[in-house]
Amino acid sequence: MPTKQILKEKEAVNAIDYIKNSAIFTAPRYQWLNKLISKTFDDYVHEEDIVNLINSFFPNKEVKDDLSSGQRPDTEQIESDGEDKDICIDKIKSIDKISNIGLLDIDSPLELKEGLNVFYGKNGAGKSSIYLGLCKVLGKNKKIYSNISKEKSESCCKITFESTGKDYPLEWNSPSENKEVKVMIFDSQISNFIVEQDQENQFKMAHLKMECFDFLYNLYQRVGDRLNLKLTGLETERNALGQVLSEKVSSVFEEDFTWDEETIKNLNFKKEDGEKLEKLEGQAKVLEKNNTEAVVRNIYNAKEEVENVLSVFGESDEKWSDSGEIEHAWKLKYDRAIFEKFNKQIETYDATKKAFEKSGKNKISSLIPPEWINESTWENFISSSIDFLNSLDTKSKKDADDICIYCRQPLETKEAKLLINAYRELNDEHRDKIEEELKKIKVISEEMDGCIRFTVEIATKNKKIETEFKAINRKEPISFDFANILKILQKYKNSIANTKEIKIKDEDIEKIKRFWDVYYDIFIEFEEAINKLNKDIAGKDAKLVELYGAIKLLKSKKSLCENKNNLLKYLRLNTASDILREKALDLTSLKQATSSLKTDFSDKATLKEFKNCLNDEYEFFKFKPPENWSIAPATRGGVNKRVYSIKDRRLGDIFSEGERKLHSLSDFFAQSKLDGYNGVFILDDPVNSLDEDNIENVAERINKLVENGNQVIVFTHNIYFLYSIIKNQNLKINKVERINNQINLIKEVSIGETQELKDRLREVDSRMDKLSKEKPEDITEYELSDIYNLMSGYLEDYVEKIYFKNIVSRFRRHIRIQGLRDIKNLDTSIIDNFLKLYEHTSARGSRHSQPSGVKKPNYSELIKDVEDLKTNYKFA
Repeated sequence: MPTKQILKEKEAVNAIDYIKNSAIFTAPRYQWLNKLISKTFDDYVHEEDIVNLINSFFPNKEVKDDLSSGQRPDTEQIESDGEDKDICIDKIKSIDKISNIGLLDIDSPLELKEGLNVFYGKNGAGKSSIYLGLCKVLGKNKKIYSNISKEKSESCCKITFESTGKDYPLEWNSPSENKEVKVMIFDSQISNFIVEQDQENQFKMAHLKMECFDFLYNLYQRVGDRLNLKLTGLETERNALGQVLSEKVSSVFEEDFTWDEETIKNLNFKKEDGEKLEKLEGQAKVLEKNNTEAVVRNIYNAKEEVENVLSVFGESDEKWSDSGEIEHAWKLKYDRAIFEKFNKQIETYDATKKAFEKSGKNKISSLIPPEWINESTWENFISSSIDFLNSLDTKSKKDADDICIYCRQPLETKEAKLLINAYRELNDEHRDKIEEELKKIKVISEEMDGCIRFTVEIATKNKKIETEFKAINRKEPISFDFANILKILQKYKNSIANTKEIKIKDEDIEKIKRFWDVYYDIFIEFEEAINKLNKDIAGKDAKLVELYGAIKLLKSKKSLCENKNNLLKYLRLNTASDILREKALDLTSLKQATSSLKTDFSDKATLKEFKNCLNDEYEFFKFKPPENWSIAPATRGGVNKRVYSIKDRRLGDIFSEGERKLHSLSDFFAQSKLDGYNGVFILDDPVNSLDEDNIENVAERINKLVENGNQVIVFTHNIYFLYSIIKNQNLKINKVERINNQINLIKEVSIGETQELKDRLREVDSRMDKLSKEKPEDITEYELSDIYNLMSGYLEDYVEKIYFKNIVSRFRRHIRIQGLRDIKNLDTSIIDNFLKLYEHTSARGSRHSQPSGVKKPNYSELIKDVEDLKTNYKFA
C-alpha cells in the first residue's frame, strides 16, 4: 500500500509526480478527481472517500449517500471491525506463553529488549519452537508440530507488543490462523524462496512499479461503479417521486408550470395560512348546513355561560346595538378600587364599635370592678347577654328589670339593676348603628362566598364553553391556575368576614385581572362569531362561492408546501443525474488518457532504484554477482513481479549455496530499506552455508539494524556468529538446551562470564536434592542422565573459563593474546583426573552418541561423581 514516504526519495523516478504533472490531470475539467488521485498514492482510498467525493457534487443533503444507513462493501466492513484492523508493532515486549509447540512450553513471561535479542542453542535444542511460535502469533504461514507424547494437540503462543507507546496482547491458538502482521522475517525457507521464485513487487514505494497506474485504474473503476450505482438509484428514486407528485400535485407537470427551485424553496404555508384555511373551512361547513340558526344558538348558549362568569366577577353596562339588540359592556368588579372600598367599610365598622366601647366604659365603670372594664371576656359575656335578652319575649324582657335572665332569681342589689339598665341604654344608643355597618360587611362577605363557590364549579361551565371553540377557531382548552385564584379570594373574604383590613397585593390583583381577561376575550370572540354568522346567513350562497375560491387557493398552496421536499428533491435528482453523467464521461476520458500515459512511462520506469539498493547490499556483503545479470518487471497471473536472470538462466541455477544466501539476504535488506521499514526483524539461522568473513558481515549488518532503532531477534546455533553479533561482552543471551524430551530455556546468560557455571552447578544441586527425596528404585535412567549432561557441560565451561582463563572461547574467532599471562602457572596435574571425570559424565549422559553396551548410570555412582565434581572442580 503506498505511503507518503515516497515523496522523500529524491533520486527516484517518481511516477506519481509524472502522473500529477501530466496534461490530463492539470486540465480544469478533471480537477474534481485530483484529491482522490493524490490520496491513492499516499493512503488507501476508502468507500467513504468516494462517497464523500460524489456527495460534494451536491449541496443538498437528500441527494447524498449515507454509508452509515446503507450496506457497506465487504472491505469497509472489515476495516470498521476493530479486531481486523491492521496491527502495527513497534516492538515485542515479551513472549508471555508458548504451549505445546514441539517439546517447548513457556509459562512465565520472557522479556525482550528493545535492541538485539539472541537465542542460542545447538541444532535440535528447541530454538525453532520459539521461532515458529512467534511466526504463528504474527500470522506467518509456518508449519508447526505439537509434542507427540502429549494427548492434546492444541498449541498456542501469546506475546505482548508495543504500538505507539501502548502495550497490547496478541495471541494465537491452533488450529486458527492470525491475520498477518507487518514484521520482517528471514529464515532458510524464505531464503530459498527469494532465490528460486520470482518476487512480487510489494514495495510501498509506488513510483518503482507500474502499480501506480493500476491504482488509478482501480480508482476509476471504483468511482465509476459508485457513480453508476448512484445514478441508477437517483433515476429510480426520481421516477418514483414523479409518480407520487403526479397524483398529489399534478399541476407541476403541466406546461405552464415554470417555478424554479428557488421559488419553490421560498414557498411557505404559514401557521396563519393554516388557521385561515381551517377557519374558512369551518365557516363553509357551517354555511353548508341548513340549521345555521341552531349553530348560532349553540354559540349564544356558550356565550351566556361566559357571561355568567363575567357577571360573578364583574359588572355590565347595557347599551343598544345597531341591530337593535342589547349589548353588554363588561367591566371587572374585583379590582384594587373595590377592595379599597371594602377596607373603608371595615374602617367605618371599627370606628362605630370603638365609639360604643368608649361610651359603655363611662357608664358602667362605677358598677363593675375596674380591672374588668377592658377585659374581652367580660365584654363578650355582656354582649352575649344582651343578645340573649333581645331574643326573649316581651314578658321576659320586662321581668329582666328585677329578675336574672339566666337563673330566674330576683336581683338582690341596686347595683345589679343599675348595671342591667346601663347595658340596655348602651344597646339602644349604639347597637342599631353597629348592626347596620355589620350587615353591609356581611353582604360583601356573602358576595365573595358566591365568587368562591362559582370558581370551584367553573370547570363544569368551562366544558360547555369549550364545546363551541371550533366556531371561534380555538384549539386549546381554557387553562388557568384556578387553585391560586381560589386562594386569593378566600384570603380576602376571610379578612372581610373577620372585619380585618384586607392586605391588598398587586400580584393578586393582576392574577384576578388575567383570569377575568381570559373569559372576556372568549366573550368577545363569541360575540364576533355570532354577529358574523348572523350577517352570513343572509348571503349564504354568495359567501360559499367566495369561501370555496379562497379555500381552493389555500389548499393548492398547502399541497405544494406539503410536497415541497419531494418537489425540490425531484428537481435536484434531475440536476444530480446530469452531473453524474458528465462525471462518467470524464472517467472514460481519464481511462484512455491514463492508458496512454502508462505506455509512455513504462519506457522510463524500471527497477533502477531497487537495483541500486540491492547493489548497495551486495557491496556491504562484498558480494560480486555476474556483470550481465538483470532485474526486469513482469506481470504474471495479474501480479507484477521482478525477475532475476543471467541471460536465459535463473540466479538459482548459477549461484553457489553461499551466493544464494548472500543474494537472498541482500534482497531482504534492500526491500526493507526501500519500504523505509523500522520495527521488528526476526532472523532464524541467517548464516547457514556462509564462511567466517561473510558471517562477520551479516553480524555487522544486523548490528546496523539495531543502531537504526530496530528491534532484532536472532536465533542461531552458530557459535562463531553468536560471538560476532554480540560484540559487547555485557550483552546477555537466551540459551536453549534440550535434555531428553525436555527443552530448557536459560534466560539472560552472560557470554564469556562465569554466571553460567554457577547456574549449572546450582541446577545439579537442585536435581540431586530432588532425587534424594525419591526411592532409589523409582529414579529413572533419564533423570540420572540429565544430571550427567549438566555435569559434562559444566566441565567444558570450566576448562574454557577457569582452567584456560577464557583465553580460548567457543564464542570468539581469535585467542586472547593478552590473556596468556593468566595461564603462566597452568597446573597440568589435574588433567588426568579431569578427563576421567569428563569422559565418565559424558558416557553416562545423552549429550553425545554412545556405542551399544555402555553401562547405564546408577544413583549411587552419581552421588560419588557429583561429590568429586564439587570437591575438585567447584567454581566458588
